[in-house]
Amino acid sequence: DLPSTMNQFVGFTSKEESDLILHIRRTVLHSDEDSTNDAITASASTLSLAILDFKVERAKQKYAAESFEEAFYECWKIPQEQRPLEIWKIGGECCKKLRVFAVAQRWFSEAIHVCRSNNSDLNVKLEQARIARFFNNYLTHYPMIDIRVDQRGKGLFYSLYSNQ
Repeated sequence: DLPSTMNQFVGFTSKEESDLILHIRRTVLHSDEDSTNDAITASASTLSLAILDFKVERAKQKYAAESFEEAFYECWKIPQEQRPLEIWKIGGECCKKLRVFAVAQRWFSEAIHVCRSNNSDLNVKLEQARIARFFNNYLTHYPMIDIRVDQRGKGLFYSLYSNQ
């Protein structure tokens, strides 16, 4: 049996994503209990076009203000089947900034799926999230090593002068 706050995540998100949402609720929104607005899962209801536009704008504003936790939460509250490409991208960028790379990888992957075309920018962002996910601990311990991804490919770089 899962606590009531976890029941709404079953089948909809990864463990990392549900942990992030619970962290945001507790630390940013200062809520230990489910609020009535958030008791519905991210996929449980359909939003009207006006409410969807409002939520998209609010997510963009919070992202522009560098409130990445709040911006991601706004993105997450939009039902999955209604999330436009822009929301998947903002959600991925927020998770990347919050260093939750597994979730960033999933959101960029969903953005590519929604895009339905070869978007090299999204492919690069997805690959950057993958690399950060797998090599973040090593790169933190060895700041002289850098792995870069761009449209031309991937590269491993070693600097004699670290930024520390």
